[in-house]
Amino acid sequence: MNEEQVVEQISEDVEKTARLIEYKKKAEDLYNKNCISACLDGKEGVDYEITNDVRIIQLTLSNNRKYTLADVSREHGVLKMKFYEEWLFTNVRGRKIELTNTEVVNQDIIRRFMSEAVIPELNAYRFAYIAGNLGTNNGMTYDKLLKESDEKDIITFVSGGVKKMSLLNEKVVPMSQFYNGIDLFDGVSEKGHNGGFAKHIANYEGDTDGKELKYLAINKKALFTVVKFDLKFIGDMLAFVVYHDVIVRDKYKHLVCSEVF
Repeated sequence: MNEEQVVEQISEDVEKTARLIEYKKKAEDLYNKNCISACLDGKEGVDYEITNDVRIIQLTLSNNRKYTLADVSREHGVLKMKFYEEWLFTNVRGRKIELTNTEVVNQDIIRRFMSEAVIPELNAYRFAYIAGNLGTNNGMTYDKLLKESDEKDIITFVSGGVKKMSLLNEKVVPMSQFYNGIDLFDGVSEKGHNGGFAKHIANYEGDTDGKELKYLAINKKALFTVVKFDLKFIGDMLAFVVYHDVIVRDKYKHLVCSEVF
């Protein structure tokens, strides 16, 4: 490369970096504004940047962990104590998106991708995971949950298919995102070549179909959700990757209940 080509390449790289920052900010703003389950996200004590793209660090994952002091000696020096736990994301989902030469159109592509693909799937996965793994057959009822929780800690997600249920801190969820079990499609196999998700269909003996939820009540101490958007250019395509998970606090995991139609 001659000097002129080097300058041109640097200028192109700077322009692409600026666009990535803008696209990521737009995606995060759309998520925070429109994703109904975002209220479950862990904020304090979570570091998304300290390791690579598929790890997080949660300082208070073990609620019964106590920070302690120990002796400092010539023999042993200062003893180490681990103040964090690393966590691998369970779900890594994404698409390569073909952009245009018009930024107004590209902004609309990001908006539609978030509203039609990312946000519905995040909601559906979270509700299905929580209801299917924590809020079913655990002996917890709504009245019992109220007795064992501070009201400020409870969030109640309610199906858009029912009238207001007069439950605590209600948030209405579209019925198409509110099941106690879903299937995530891989975008490759014959069955899942279109990607996306759908209500779970039983596929082995003893398995049961997913059911539409009427409500899902959660004490926020029981769990938190995490999500990270990673955007990069691969040639002229935008690789849009979403890392996400539900992290359960064992001490409080019983503080969840749900009901199906």
